Amino acid sequence: MFKRMLLSTGAGAALVLAACENPVERPDCTPMFNTLKETRGDTVVTTTGLRYIETTAGTGETVVSCRGAAVSLRGTFLDGSEFQPSVGYRFTPGLHQLVAGFEQGVIGMRVGGTRRVIVPPELAYGTVDVKDNAGKVVIPANSTVVFDIGALAVE
Repeated sequence: MFKRMLLSTGAGAALVLAACENPVERPDCTPMFNTLKETRGDTVVTTTGLRYIETTAGTGETVVSCRGAAVSLRGTFLDGSEFQPSVGYRFTPGLHQLVAGFEQGVIGMRVGGTRRVIVPPELAYGTVDVKDNAGKVVIPANSTVVFDIGALAVE
């Protein structure tokens, strides 16, 4: 069962500010924001259409744009079927190394925390089928995908 996360206007502002704290100067990095639009029960909806549920609040450093992060991730579809088994991954939000919804979804997480991020097609893989090396479709076009993410470290 997911823990309920209550957000006030002040907490929503903290989500925006978290994206700006101490970004590393990188000319190739685009600052990313995770701006609150509304909450629906325990689900946060951002202005880009991304949705997420904070399943465990972390207590460590905050993941921010343009600064490296280590995360665990598992990718599924809305029906729960898996397309990406649980793996560890290092990346920098804002360098466009992963789909936009994933990179936006980690902004504001704290190390030790977990989050379920629901990514609409326009922030995920869009209108193109994603195929494996054998040519089999792994993620159909226009799919909403779900990432279960754990924030492991901020670098």
